[in-house]
Amino acid sequence: MSGLKDKKKQRKEFEEIALVHID
Repeated sequence: MSGLKDKKKQRKEFEEIALVHID
């Protein structure tokens, strides 16, 4: 379960970084 949560956290950080790059 913790692994899944970790993956979600990484995904959110990745999306935030992507948004910054797109901006």
